[in-house]
Amino acid sequence: MNDDFYKQRAREVRDIAAKADPFIKQRLLDLADRYDRHLRRMRALYAARRITLVHTLAAHAPRVRLSGLEAGFHAVAHLPGHLSEADVVAGARARGVALYGMSSHRSDGATSPPQLVLGFGNVTEHTIRETVPLIADLFR
Repeated sequence: MNDDFYKQRAREVRDIAAKADPFIKQRLLDLADRYDRHLRRMRALYAARRITLVHTLAAHAPRVRLSGLEAGFHAVAHLPGHLSEADVVAGARARGVALYGMSSHRSDGATSPPQLVLGFGNVTEHTIRETVPLIADLFR
């Protein structure tokens, strides 16, 4: 697609908007404003959770390296090479903490290198700070 296509589409959208009822226009602007505020609030919330995860792991499990933090609501925890991904997952579950090994997301199911998928989108900062110390010894 070229610039002419996008310019034409923009003209069409402007023409349709110009014909819209003023009440509908205002309602759409209000909805867009609320959505924008929601996104800003959620970005800040998820950033705080991400930072809490990074700092808490660094304090309690400094040998665990994180990657993929910029990608969204999950991080990859790279475990020390001598650890078994399955043992860490089982140990955490025995303590009531749900962890997920990367092997379940690999097409071949390989357990090496040992890695975990850590979701932080649906947990509070408090939960992160309270849970990581409970399982930190599993990462040694």
